[in-house]
Amino acid sequence: ILSREDGEGPPADSATLVHPQGILHSAQDDRWATDDTWATFTRSIETFREASRHLTISALIDLVVQATGIERVYDAAADGLRHLRHLEHVRAIAFDYDQRHGGSVRQFVDEIARRREEPEEMEPSLVDESQNAVRILSVHAAKGLEFDTVILPDLAFPTSTSDALQLFTVEQPKSIVLAGRAESISANFRFAGDEKLKKLSGKRDEAETRRLFYVAVTRAKTDVVFVCNVHDETKNIGFLKCLTEATGIDRKELPSLWPATGREVRPTEIGPIAFELAGTDGAQPIARARKRLHDGDLESQLAASDIVSIDIPSPAAVAEAFSVAEIAALRAGSRNRAAGTLLHRVLELWDGRADVEPLLRQLAVEAGADTESIARVRKRLAVISRSSFLQRIAAAETIGREMPVRFLENGTVVERRIDRLLREAEADLVIDYKSGSAHPDRITRDRDQVARYCAAVAGITGRPCAGALWYVDLDGESVVYL
Repeated sequence: ILSREDGEGPPADSATLVHPQGILHSAQDDRWATDDTWATFTRSIETFREASRHLTISALIDLVVQATGIERVYDAAADGLRHLRHLEHVRAIAFDYDQRHGGSVRQFVDEIARRREEPEEMEPSLVDESQNAVRILSVHAAKGLEFDTVILPDLAFPTSTSDALQLFTVEQPKSIVLAGRAESISANFRFAGDEKLKKLSGKRDEAETRRLFYVAVTRAKTDVVFVCNVHDETKNIGFLKCLTEATGIDRKELPSLWPATGREVRPTEIGPIAFELAGTDGAQPIARARKRLHDGDLESQLAASDIVSIDIPSPAAVAEAFSVAEIAALRAGSRNRAAGTLLHRVLELWDGRADVEPLLRQLAVEAGADTESIARVRKRLAVISRSSFLQRIAAAETIGREMPVRFLENGTVVERRIDRLLREAEADLVIDYKSGSAHPDRITRDRDQVARYCAAVAGITGRPCAGALWYVDLDGESVVYL
């Protein structure tokens, strides 16, 4: 953000400055111009951000994949199958997260970070265990397994991050300590001896690193290979610190231990260690032996072609968010749907004469209904308990409850269920239960549905068949005959 000392607008010099958001400003003519590439990028990111407010995590990932076309890139890549597996793994985690927890993109990213910091200690599935293969495993996953040779490719990696949230207890003095991303008062103002309690978290990390180092080294039956960059100025942390402590080698003396060529064995406190320098003299770059793409000709053509200009993908706009009134209507519909399902089940089994409360409680347990849905059904049953239409149902012969029926609909055989089919002296009667009130539009749609049921029953039985729509609401009922 650029401003003068008085806070009034951009700097007063005549230089052309680059704004953090890609906007160029020249004080000589006081004109602003927008960088098209940056503006396109910000618009694309804003579109994804807006979509994240309305989509689940898995749906958002699908949107990003579709917009970027990354799957086509992976299909063309020589090692694309591995990347596709990683993508499917993330999708599976996202789907499980949506089903079990739900939350924002930020919360999902925090969940992924937590999984990285706290890997599950479990044995991997070694499908090719009988084959001579290189297995790439985390230390946690390798626990309990043994191999002829173990290679530790990066000794100076940090085993913990400073912003990781840590929670632990201390006996002396008795305290619960929160350190890292958030810190408790006890972490900064209570002491164990001369040290603040939050300092104990560092010692805990070191102890955990030593434990992991021991697990990693003891996986080997014959050889352990430690890979280290002798010219790296990395601090003495992680497995590198564990190795120097175990061997009694000073970190600063490590570069002098490697011979210029070949391999040289040197004695250490834990026994002889072979030092071998691997690399190139820097005169010639290493030729790429592995293909990047399946199509070698295409790879050569792309390598010889000019650099392609940046193409920033932008996703299709997501449908507008629901209004407050629409959300309220959908939530009410969800509540009515649960209550309507339970009401259908009660009316299917109730004879209209016996006490309905025991049956309601039994079916509520069967359906896993909540208290609100049970209360709504109870009110509807109270409304129809003295209904003349219920007495008509009780007096007639019921020849079908939740009866499946098949018929042609637009040239296709479909299967539907009739809530109740009565046999009366003059004709059969198809009854369709409906929760809620009877609106004109709803009646028109429901009449067409029941009319098809009646035609199907009449074609099967050869008897006249009428239909009735029974609307049951909290404060009343209504019957609509066909």
